[in-house]
Amino acid sequence: MTPELRHELDQLLSALCDGDASPEQIDRLEGLLRSDPECRLFYLRYVDMHSRLMQHPSLWQRLAEENIPTFPPGAIAPPPADSPVSLLGFLRDVGQQGWGFLSDHTMLFSVLGAILLAGATAIIVSGRGNKETTVGIRSETSKHSQMPVAQRPSPSPFVARLTAADCQWVDPESAIGEGALLIAGQKLELASGHVHIVFQSGAEVKLHGPAIFEIQSANSSFLTIGRLSARAATPESHGFTVHSRTAATVDLGTEFNVIASDDGHSQIGVVEGSVEVQLANGRQCRRLGVGESIEVEPGMPSVIARIEPGDGTPAFKFPTIEPPSNKDYADASQGHAHISVLRGKPQLTSASGLGSGPVEVLLDGKGQSNADAPPESFFFANNSSGLILLDLGKTIPVKKVNTYSWHKSREAPQKHVRAVQKYYLYGSNRATPPGADGNLAAAGWTFIAQVNTDEFFGFPQWEARPAQQAVSITAANGGPIGEFRYLLWDVRPTVSEAASHASDNTLYGEFDVYRAGGARD
Repeated sequence: MTPELRHELDQLLSALCDGDASPEQIDRLEGLLRSDPECRLFYLRYVDMHSRLMQHPSLWQRLAEENIPTFPPGAIAPPPADSPVSLLGFLRDVGQQGWGFLSDHTMLFSVLGAILLAGATAIIVSGRGNKETTVGIRSETSKHSQMPVAQRPSPSPFVARLTAADCQWVDPESAIGEGALLIAGQKLELASGHVHIVFQSGAEVKLHGPAIFEIQSANSSFLTIGRLSARAATPESHGFTVHSRTAATVDLGTEFNVIASDDGHSQIGVVEGSVEVQLANGRQCRRLGVGESIEVEPGMPSVIARIEPGDGTPAFKFPTIEPPSNKDYADASQGHAHISVLRGKPQLTSASGLGSGPVEVLLDGKGQSNADAPPESFFFANNSSGLILLDLGKTIPVKKVNTYSWHKSREAPQKHVRAVQKYYLYGSNRATPPGADGNLAAAGWTFIAQVNTDEFFGFPQWEARPAQQAVSITAANGGPIGEFRYLLWDVRPTVSEAASHASDNTLYGEFDVYRAGGARD
């Protein structure tokens, strides 16, 4: 239904419920009901909303407790259930008995009416006046009353509630106000800002725009694009699931973050407890604990990037990622690979008076010896990007790519912006590397993964970033990422959050590349 038609139908129903619809408006409304199934469903939901409010005292009480306006109890008597009745006629009649309340709260009921599911009711529109009849209400109610309580359908279709909204909606016509009840299948489209949603299970979601988010059930949802933080603290919310196009994140008693990009890229990070991540393109499951994060790329095979904080010592100990190694295929000691700067300039001097070490330090088999060791690190000039090219000597099946960073400023130890890893990783199996100007994918490079540890460690509080970080890029199915001779890192700077601390490029300590089947031929 277009916004224009929805608005017109809302106006027609409002006039009808006020009891002052003109003959022309009634003709127009009945014409829409005859010709458009969506209009009939919209109309039916108005009626169903009223009948639910009349017949379910518990829902009355719930709405009253949540301070949601309703019809005055007992002000309007529903039509007898055992006699055919014209729905249009019923609405016209009760317009004289208090339905004027609807026109005073048009916004509320245009929203509720648009999203309420009709119960076990069907309407047949075959003419005017009393020719419409309701079908099956009594039989369905009787059938449900004979079921065991645990098997009966919920008397209310609502599965979540919008408890706060400070946002701009993509479509102002479909804006939802604070306190609105939400149903399964309802989509929220935010242009900016954020909303807070509480699911029937007790799970809570804070959604940040721009975003497209769908309510799936009382304990599940789908994030098409955007970012959210979810908390499932109640027993009923155990198993709360956030789906994206590339993964499903299942709560195991936790607080976690999910980011979904328009290209299908997903990132999942755990703030508290643990989650299980089910990859969309395979049967593999990954369990993440506190401080752990993975990024999932679309395509086959699915590529994931695990992000972990280190122990902050020269040992470079991480929860699951191995420390920098001299046993990987690309290590200088193996004699296979050559690394170079394809574009960009290394930082000549840093805040400590020392500049970047040569790019070859990335293949020396070890990380830095301390948290502020520029000569043992490689980093580009401030506020600039750069390209690092790794020639593996020949095409090999690449099983895993690890990158390590470590930095804690001597001048401002609380600043960890130069430990953040931001890059795009590409590969190529050509005899010579593709061009590096403009769009790399268009030039012939195969996109492998996007890494931005800042999106995890910097969300929701940037102080939470660890000074030592590792990223491990692997295929979700356990096989090779791909067959490549060349790997290309498109490295991006980290924007400094303190004007007085302008140095903003990451101090990388080591790049490790593992060959499927072992490091050696």
